[in-house]
Amino acid sequence: MTNLPSDEKFIEVSGGSIYTKRWTPSELIYHEPVILLHDSLGCVALWRDFPEKLATNLHRPVIAYDRLGFGQSSAREAIPSPNFVTEEAELFFPAIKQGLGLEKFILLGHSVGGGMAVEIAARDRDCIAVITEAAQAFVEDKTAEGIRTAKAMFELPGQLDRLTKYHGEKTEWVLKAWTEVWLSDAFSTWSLEPSISAVSCPLLAIHGENDEYGSQAFPEFLTQRSGGESRMVMLADCGHIPHKEKLSETLLYITNFLQRNRLMINHASKIQDLYDRASSTYSEQTERTKYSGPDWLLKNITPVIDQKDLKMIDIGCANGINVQNLIKLNPTIQADGLDISQGMIDAAEQTGVYNSLYCHNLDDGLSMFEADSFDVAVALGCLEFMNKLDFSLSEIYRVCRPNALFFASFQEFEEGEKYSPRQSYSSEVIHFGYSVEEIRKILDKAGFEIMSLDQQTGYTGGFPCPYVYVVAHKMGAHKN
Repeated sequence: MTNLPSDEKFIEVSGGSIYTKRWTPSELIYHEPVILLHDSLGCVALWRDFPEKLATNLHRPVIAYDRLGFGQSSAREAIPSPNFVTEEAELFFPAIKQGLGLEKFILLGHSVGGGMAVEIAARDRDCIAVITEAAQAFVEDKTAEGIRTAKAMFELPGQLDRLTKYHGEKTEWVLKAWTEVWLSDAFSTWSLEPSISAVSCPLLAIHGENDEYGSQAFPEFLTQRSGGESRMVMLADCGHIPHKEKLSETLLYITNFLQRNRLMINHASKIQDLYDRASSTYSEQTERTKYSGPDWLLKNITPVIDQKDLKMIDIGCANGINVQNLIKLNPTIQADGLDISQGMIDAAEQTGVYNSLYCHNLDDGLSMFEADSFDVAVALGCLEFMNKLDFSLSEIYRVCRPNALFFASFQEFEEGEKYSPRQSYSSEVIHFGYSVEEIRKILDKAGFEIMSLDQQTGYTGGFPCPYVYVVAHKMGAHKN
């Protein structure tokens, strides 16, 4: 348990009061909270330490609430209607949103909470992402059979006591609200079909391969019918509670999903701190991690290396290793260097091989340079940190002369691969990765034609990470 600061609040809704709890990470970067919607037997307390770990991992607040009739919220007498999933979105969540003062938010729903998240997102454009975990999308035979099995188990002596700890006198109602509604004829035709296509924000559907209440058909339904970008993740050796059974993987995929959709971005100060700390031992670190960028550049720059007074911009110049190597082959090279780290700029300055050096973030453009200034642009080991890659590449295009060569590296990300830069941090710095097809499209849009592409393996955060090295040349026009 991380014991993050938390605060509790009751919100008045039609029929009683709703209990809410908010966790705030010690390092708060993003202010759009994740709202947790619990399962059919759940409540705030039954999320256990997941909200704290989620808040810490995502650097944003996490809020959970007990639906009416559950946990610390007010009791209900009648069991929910067959339309209770839709009613949560239409009747209760708007009051909760207002009571919490929510603007933009992310929804994470477990089991039936996932269905509620879909219904809310279909109606509320302030939802910027939906994450479903073991969510049902309709009623399968497997769903009904799993509920019948659970109902029989709770009829055994002492089994209901497990829920009483969390729901008190409401426990029998909680069980009936689940079993009687879900096993009723009136609910047998329930489906998210009327709403799922109206979900326009990104959607991630996480599901256990051994989920006792639903098959892979559920996440397939959600991701194939969603109106926005979507991704399905099937977790091996996992049942109905991924955040408990596969906590690390669940946190990882959630983080990756938010990164991929730019709901988590890099902050310049984090990158600066990382490379300032690394600047004094950078050469040793690159040797230890088998960083191949400088050697790859030496091998591939041969077509132009003999050009007299070659004008070159070295973006992410680090300690100057690239120009130090190249100037041995062509002492007339005229190089300017750029790096976000002052420590690296200081180290590069000591080499004496640059005309000028700038401590600058490429995300802010290259306004210090005129258009058509350089014969060669190099950007190795830095593009994976760019929040605005399209803009950064357009700026590189602008400062390159016609037919200039561009030498660049990208961290590669292919769906289903074990090692992915979207799964990696370096002191909380995000490494954005791209598939080979994405890289081709990104460079083409920027106005660069790929001449050669080389896939290699490097190391990020201590584990293997695929890289793509590209040689490209500036075409005639930038594509908007």
